[in-house]
Amino acid sequence: MPEGSTLLLFTDGLFERRGVPLDEGRRLVREVVSALATRPLVELCDVLLEELAGEGAEDDIAVLAVRAHRVAGERPAEAGPELLPPGPG
Repeated sequence: MPEGSTLLLFTDGLFERRGVPLDEGRRLVREVVSALATRPLVELCDVLLEELAGEGAEDDIAVLAVRAHRVAGERPAEAGPELLPPGPG
């Protein structure tokens, strides 16, 4: 994954609605995610669920978002602490 890119995985419950073509639901996901692409992941997921799940959701929804931070340089605060297991002796 290129630095700064976001991988978003989700179940079809996010966009599938009775009477709405699947392509229309997927288009809405793309639009919302494109508009939120630079936002922190927590905000991206929260707004995505607010915009798409709403009261019309009839299925379970799962969303997983992962952002690739640069390897070199300071670790972004949003990435949390870097906790690595102790290396070999």
